Amino acid sequence: MENELQFSIVIPTYNRAHLIEKTLLSAFNQTYLNYEVIVVDDGSTDNTLDILKNIKHPKFRFIHTPNSERSAARNRGIELAKGDYVCFLDSDDLLLPNHLQVGYDEIKKRGLPSAIHLNFEVRDIDGHLIRQGRSFGSTYISKKKLVAGNPFSCNGMFLKRSVALNNKFNEDRNLTNAEDYLLWLEIASRYPIYTVDKVTSVLVSHSGRSVKGNSLDSLNSRKKLLMKYAFADVETERFIGDYKNVIESYSDTYSAIHLVESGDVKNGLKCFFNGITTYPLCIFDRRTLGIIKHATLNTIRQLVKK
Repeated sequence: MENELQFSIVIPTYNRAHLIEKTLLSAFNQTYLNYEVIVVDDGSTDNTLDILKNIKHPKFRFIHTPNSERSAARNRGIELAKGDYVCFLDSDDLLLPNHLQVGYDEIKKRGLPSAIHLNFEVRDIDGHLIRQGRSFGSTYISKKKLVAGNPFSCNGMFLKRSVALNNKFNEDRNLTNAEDYLLWLEIASRYPIYTVDKVTSVLVSHSGRSVKGNSLDSLNSRKKLLMKYAFADVETERFIGDYKNVIESYSDTYSAIHLVESGDVKNGLKCFFNGITTYPLCIFDRRTLGIIKHATLNTIRQLVKK
């Protein structure tokens, strides 16, 4: 295997003692064997660190850093990576056993591209399928699809190490949950991001995910920061400058779906109407059905309680 590609799986974690072992097992259970697993513990205050100290695996190493949020943790992992390609795994998610093998096959097929994304599926904590990620066909992401909201999962992304080192995650804490989308926009403005529809990872939806429970103020702040940073980068602005209203609109509907899911129907619908006012065609996105569904269900629940 010495002459084959090596992969570095970077896993940032914070207070995931109850989930990290299952995540690591999925990373160790790969059919493609030339890889390393790097966990960056982002200042956990539970017993995550104790669990990591007891992991004995030849492909595993970890470091403990002061809490700086997951972007900084991912960046630290990238700096430590020795692989030809860096891939990512959130510490509450799972890789399927074929993840690295499919990544290897597709990367070789495309002549060692700078970036490639494999598809994913979303399951609940009990393993029930919720949905599959968007299908693109085995090509590369189009600008039109990329500006219509973040279509990618960090778990599905493979970056050539040189690309990852030169294009880091933005470490502004207030950008959390949009830092990956910002990076994909920046990378896509410089390199093609190839897409493969094969599902090789699982995003686990549970109440403790960092994306859940955000307030309207925090979501609006994040949207403003995303727009600020994206259009401050010369290459990104040149790439997506004509789609500013589209990105802003889909950021609003992203906020809307999370607000209505959490029960804040009033503010969720406010974000939704802001989105369709900015870019009316966003109403035809599949996210609209989710917004209407959850807004209706939560409104009924609230009326029943009264």
